[in-house]
Amino acid sequence: MKPNYQILTERAAAIYKVGVAELLGPSRERRLAWPRFAIWAALYDMRGPQHMSPYSTTMIGRVFDRDHSTIVSGIRRAKELGLQLPRLDVEREPHIAGATEALMFGA
Repeated sequence: MKPNYQILTERAAAIYKVGVAELLGPSRERRLAWPRFAIWAALYDMRGPQHMSPYSTTMIGRVFDRDHSTIVSGIRRAKELGLQLPRLDVEREPHIAGATEALMFGA
């Protein structure tokens, strides 16, 4: 089972026509930064009974090798720009329901 951040990163890569490795990499190019911001915002906004817990900015920062303040800034920018990714639909995709565990526990 893939963690949610991996699923969202793959979807963003397909939508924005960039590579997954590029999205996880250090580049600050706009063509990569904006999709990255959308991923961060989607992960941070994951809340509700179908998810084990919300992703904190610190957790997101660990995955993307960024400081949590960079994540906060990127989430704010995503909201300003109206950047969004399709939500993960646990009802239609039950294999992702518990994927948050992998990020939380390093699986």
